[in-house]
Amino acid sequence: TYWTAKDAPKPYKDYQSSARPFAEQKIQPMVWPLEKQERFRDSQIEFTREDLFRDAQKNQDLLIGELKARLSGLEGLIKTPGIKAEGPRIDEKASQKNGYGNVRDVVRAGVQINTLPAAKKLLSRLGDRFEVLVEKPKVTKSGYVNLTAQVRFPNGQIGEVQIAPPAMWEAKKAVGDELYR
Repeated sequence: TYWTAKDAPKPYKDYQSSARPFAEQKIQPMVWPLEKQERFRDSQIEFTREDLFRDAQKNQDLLIGELKARLSGLEGLIKTPGIKAEGPRIDEKASQKNGYGNVRDVVRAGVQINTLPAAKKLLSRLGDRFEVLVEKPKVTKSGYVNLTAQVRFPNGQIGEVQIAPPAMWEAKKAVGDELYR
């Protein structure tokens, strides 16, 4: 299930007080029709390996600039690992996902944010600039939680923004990818 910051004024439903830690709040996604999800993702379906990297740095810079502008007043911190490196891992991922057009995280950023209402406001603000598809929140057995949004750039490329509270970024840094797999 998916929800979007652009299509709904309230993409989340808060069941608990906004004063509670982000990770303890329950989130209910809004469903996008399957056809709309597919149209969003198909914007880069014909991309080749070269297409993924042609405008990646330009799109990365655009994403970071927009995040900086839209974080104003939300007490968030941008985590920018930069674009994914070209190399065998991209080829492996493309093979697993049926082609380079399904690799949607070459352009990427993270945002550390304290509360779900602030995350909601950020996604809404991003929806003013990009078409945004927000995936179902990831919550693992280990207690890891984050929101992942895909944003579509003017050239059709799709990038990824992960939003998580400070404790999740610290845990991810300490434990690594195993935390959320």
